[in-house]
Amino acid sequence: MPPQGNVSKELLEEQTKLLKTHLQRGEYANALEVAEELLEIEEKEAYWITVGYIFTQMREYERSLVAYRNVLRMNPDNDRVWFNIGYSFLVLGDVKQALKAFGKAIALAPDENYRKKAEKGKEICIKMMHS
Repeated sequence: MPPQGNVSKELLEEQTKLLKTHLQRGEYANALEVAEELLEIEEKEAYWITVGYIFTQMREYERSLVAYRNVLRMNPDNDRVWFNIGYSFLVLGDVKQALKAFGKAIALAPDENYRKKAEKGKEICIKMMHS
């Protein structure tokens, strides 16, 4: 989706740089504010992923799931987002949903190292279900 209104490329670059600075400093509330402003200008998958990451860092897993579901609306085959969804569900104690999400991440992951991470998440879920 193209940027709305008369937003300059320079403003987008400036805001993106500010977002990265807040993230590097661990200033998640400030980073969230900037990311939400960027989403108002232009709804991009990368911005939603960042919002999900921020909520995960803030331990607001339900809100991270909302952000990640917005990514899936744009790209249902994003293996890393499926992994992040699995992680959020696991932390929230919904092992069944975590298992499904890790399974989807495994099926979609083109990168062997990343697939191994998702397989580890799946193994944790299975152990939790059998204990």
